[in-house]
Amino acid sequence: MTDLTRDEKIARFRQSEQWLRDAIAGLSDADLSAHPIPGEWSIREIVQHMADGEIIAAGRLRRVLAEPTPELAGYDAAAFGEVMHYQALPVGTAMDVFSAVRNHSVAIIENLDAAQWNRSGIHTEYGEQNVERIVEGGGNHVEAHVNQIKGVRAALGK
Repeated sequence: MTDLTRDEKIARFRQSEQWLRDAIAGLSDADLSAHPIPGEWSIREIVQHMADGEIIAAGRLRRVLAEPTPELAGYDAAAFGEVMHYQALPVGTAMDVFSAVRNHSVAIIENLDAAQWNRSGIHTEYGEQNVERIVEGGGNHVEAHVNQIKGVRAALGK
């Protein structure tokens, strides 16, 4: 974990929604669907992944808060993209989902006491995950994909 304070981690988690919005601002539908980097997702697919990932992470957060040491299952992000046909889905809807779920999670975590902040579950791939790690990971996940979007934008000359 980083040396950020709890308040800084929550602020970063909250702000990351805007990072994603800023990363896709001004792009055309064709830009969003383009695959300028072989083997990489389009920006549309990245945003769809962010929406699904946010739903899953929100469920994990709520289970950790409500259940005694729940098992937190991993998932196959590439399979989600194929089965849900990410390339055919609207970016606006995915952003609405991401924003609504993220903002609702922010409202929850801003009201947690110290004991709740430290509650944990066991992730099937990464081991013990407490609320703090889930919140920090939520900011890191967005940052990583925003950087990926920036790479695709650069490849598009945008």
